[in-house]
Amino acid sequence: FAYHATMPTDALKALRDVMAETRAYGFDKVRAEQQELGDKVRALLEAKGFKSVAAAGFQAPGVVVSYTDDDGIRSAKKFADAGLQAAAGVPLQCDEPDDFKTFRIGLFGLDKLHNVARTVASLDKALNGML
Repeated sequence: FAYHATMPTDALKALRDVMAETRAYGFDKVRAEQQELGDKVRALLEAKGFKSVAAAGFQAPGVVVSYTDDDGIRSAKKFADAGLQAAAGVPLQCDEPDDFKTFRIGLFGLDKLHNVARTVASLDKALNGML
């Protein structure tokens, strides 16, 4: 039974390597980069008219969930067409209306964290092409 729940060795090795790279770079630096990236992406989305689902003070720096009225954005199809990965929104299961639509952007990867300006510029360019 446990065998079927075990991650493949290659995935564990890759995870170990990224964790070691992060430790060598500095957890505090990565934490600061993650916060900066989350803040800047959220500000960019707000400037484009996408209101955050999370209330002030409860916004995670690693993932941004925003409202949309565009089905292509909600399904993440427009992101995929622009060469970006995003996730479709999911219902919160708390009596939201039938027209409830969100999308999620995960801000993961050391390449993104170490290059905040480039990451935000890439997202901005993609959003400009989608809107």
